[in-house]
Amino acid sequence: LQAVPDSAGTLLSWNPYLEWQGGVAGYQIQFYLEAFGQYVTIGEVGGNVLSFTDTTGVIQQGHYCYRVLAFEAGGNFQQSVSNEVCVRNDPDLHLPNAFTPNNDGINDVFLLKGVFVNGFYMAIYDRWGRQVFESRDINMGWDGRYMGRDMPEGVYAVVVWGLGFDGQRIKRTGTLTLIR
Repeated sequence: LQAVPDSAGTLLSWNPYLEWQGGVAGYQIQFYLEAFGQYVTIGEVGGNVLSFTDTTGVIQQGHYCYRVLAFEAGGNFQQSVSNEVCVRNDPDLHLPNAFTPNNDGINDVFLLKGVFVNGFYMAIYDRWGRQVFESRDINMGWDGRYMGRDMPEGVYAVVVWGLGFDGQRIKRTGTLTLIR
């Protein structure tokens, strides 16, 4: 079994199982779900298919680990388990560059999006270097206020640190524009 991440998901490919006289009836593709501590089936293909693309989406864990089960054709109920292959998921943070906290319900909060991030810290500074916001929760964004008052339109500095599930650290810095 081999796994290669690509833009559509993770492409899995394997060699056919050749030890059964009647051949392979089908293959079951399994993913190791860390939250449950066990493999779960994410797909099934026929015995003549030797690849599968996992497009199940982002699951927040450090590695995506897979295995394939082969099932014997002919009713003998035999199965064979492939090797396990894991793909490491590097943490990433996406830093927007503007937001509009004008209470129209659209883009009112400056909020980061992250994948494979286990730890998080964000600080936002005004043009004089005064910290106007901080958060340790990636789901908590800035509403454009400081000490209960609306901050003026303008450019603010952002510093973000993230920690991946595997301990990998990342840092993003940039600016954001507050537009009223």
